[in-house]
Amino acid sequence: MKELNVSFVWHMHQPLYKDNIHNTYLMPWVRLHAIKDYLDMAVILEDFPNIKQTFNFVPSLIEQIEDYASEKANDPYLKLSQITVDKLSNKQKIKILKLFFDLNWERMIYKYPRYNDILQKRENLRKKYNDDYDNFVDQFSNQEILDLIVWFNLSWFDYIWQKQEKELIYLIDKGRDFTEQDREIVLSKQLEIIRKIIPEYKKLVQEGKVELTTTPYYHPILPLLCNTDSAKVARPNLNLPENNYSHCEDAKIQIKKAIEKHISCFGQAPKGMWPSEQSVSPAILPYIQENDINWIISDEGILFNSINYYPHRDRDQIFEDPTVLYQPYLLEEGNRKVTIIFRDINISDAIGFVYSKMHPYDAAKDLYIKLKKIQQRLPDDQPYLVTIALDGENCWEHYLNDGYDFLYLFYEMVENDDSINMTTVSNYLEKNPPRRVINKLFSGSWIRSDFTTWIGEPTKNKAWDCLYQARKELVDFQAKNPENENLKKAWEEIYIAEGSDWFWWFGEGNSSSHDDLFDWQFRLHLQNVYNLINIYVPDILKNGLYDTGKSNYLPDSFIEKGWLDGKIYNFGTHSGTMHQSGKFFGKIYYGHDKSNFKIKLDHSLIYEYSEKDYIEIFIKTKDEGQTESINDHVDENFKPNFKVVPKNINLPELDYEIKHCIFRFTHHKLKKVSINNEFMEFDIPLKELNIKKGETVSFIIIAYKNNRIEELIPEPIEYLINS
Repeated sequence: MKELNVSFVWHMHQPLYKDNIHNTYLMPWVRLHAIKDYLDMAVILEDFPNIKQTFNFVPSLIEQIEDYASEKANDPYLKLSQITVDKLSNKQKIKILKLFFDLNWERMIYKYPRYNDILQKRENLRKKYNDDYDNFVDQFSNQEILDLIVWFNLSWFDYIWQKQEKELIYLIDKGRDFTEQDREIVLSKQLEIIRKIIPEYKKLVQEGKVELTTTPYYHPILPLLCNTDSAKVARPNLNLPENNYSHCEDAKIQIKKAIEKHISCFGQAPKGMWPSEQSVSPAILPYIQENDINWIISDEGILFNSINYYPHRDRDQIFEDPTVLYQPYLLEEGNRKVTIIFRDINISDAIGFVYSKMHPYDAAKDLYIKLKKIQQRLPDDQPYLVTIALDGENCWEHYLNDGYDFLYLFYEMVENDDSINMTTVSNYLEKNPPRRVINKLFSGSWIRSDFTTWIGEPTKNKAWDCLYQARKELVDFQAKNPENENLKKAWEEIYIAEGSDWFWWFGEGNSSSHDDLFDWQFRLHLQNVYNLINIYVPDILKNGLYDTGKSNYLPDSFIEKGWLDGKIYNFGTHSGTMHQSGKFFGKIYYGHDKSNFKIKLDHSLIYEYSEKDYIEIFIKTKDEGQTESINDHVDENFKPNFKVVPKNINLPELDYEIKHCIFRFTHHKLKKVSINNEFMEFDIPLKELNIKKGETVSFIIIAYKNNRIEELIPEPIEYLINS
């Protein structure tokens, strides 16, 4: 059988949690992911000599790993963990009770009886005292607090270390009644593992096992740095900030700094680059090419938009013509050239969002079979490359044993298959340069092939305007004070504020349990600019960018139509730090008026719809639902009692039917609903659902392309009819 080349590209990234001016760390996530997701991803490859992979390390992440390894970083969680329990104040104990359950409960707490007992006690007391921790902190003994500290730090260790490191094995078996010495052992083991990360990757590079690539230093969206108007390529009607941000010189600096950091850390320049959020545009190419980057990576949606191509998949989600995606392309800008490869969304998102809900063997086998079907479909005319690229850290907490079983089983399958060549991107390109050319690169990202995750919403736009103004003040100050000693530090704060993560969390779409802190960090970096050049800090940077506090932004137009309440869901993920590519829809607006439960779907506009493309909305109310789950990809406990099926998606108006999922299938034809290039709306009568004020409705949506599932919400969205 002809050989199939497969490249995994794992993207390692965390926001910059460091305040350079005050030399403090504001969040612990680099430290905790460092003991859970970075070293183990490399170490597991040592059992598979034929497997080679590509890892992308964002330079600002490397900087933070180095700080922890040299004990220069001390985040608030670590500071609390280092205090002996008898010296903790009640205020500090309350912080521990609030913060030290900040991880995946199902995978990282429930399986440890003592940790789970403390969690359940806290939850019961929270309900009893209405979240007033002052009234119940004394109900936790010092031993319980110490056990909580140890378990929080212990649970974050990857499965490999929990099974290999004798100190961790002992503590997990012990389970409770930990000592201060036990606490010190856990923290010491964290430092030991963190210090091994960079040396391990350098070793694997020297052995030819891995390729390491880079990203612009602080993870900015390069096309938006060069020109925020580039957001209108994919979304012509998008509302943009008042001021056009257009600073390609900053993009150039972010790339140059990244390469310098990569060389200083790993001893050689990177050949490849992962543009932040796989965001690309024609304007960024000269700055990539002039820095001798050989190849970059983006998303299949960018390819299809660039060449004006509509892909067709068969019932197994395999492309009818797989040759289009599974090969490199050449981008030319003057005399300079760069190669671009594109990831397979279907496979990448399956690892990121679907396989964690399956048995590890079933998931590994499904992935292996997908590759074999692609292999069978491809012709023999040239060696092809399947690119699987995704977040290398945030998905694993949703897997059994942090993904170890899934990865090990899959690696065994491909290791034993001589017809699958698991290679690095550069190794493939050295033998197989691109044969096809892209004449005009589409401007977009790996999320819906647009930039709306970072711009276009009121609070995001406000953040861009704040950045614009701070940068303008700095430029004006520098013109008058070119030798000022604080200029370098001030510019660094601008580059940090250009990072994508701040804009990711602002406004609608994504949410974390720390949105207010991300808001504060962004404003802090801009405040630092003003303070460094001794200019008054604008009030907006002191008070926050949100007008009325953090909320799910509901457009005024919805309220005008009589919505009594409403929420927003970004199609494709419940997780704030990861995002599934929205192939059918972007955002989902849902709420109610006096008579209807309302759902409004925002098109992603990546593809045109065909007659084989449709959606299904499954709804669960208090009434009895069907006895079997919908399919293997949906929460098995979700048993809906209604299904809404729209007809003729491409029409200006559509009909839809509501079907009872149990006992009988009575069809009720509802009124026509408008559909246009932006939205598809449903008004579902509350009477039809037999639901009243104070009751909860939950729903999922499944999108089909060519009669096969293309996108879905795997866990139900709940909504309270509160008025």
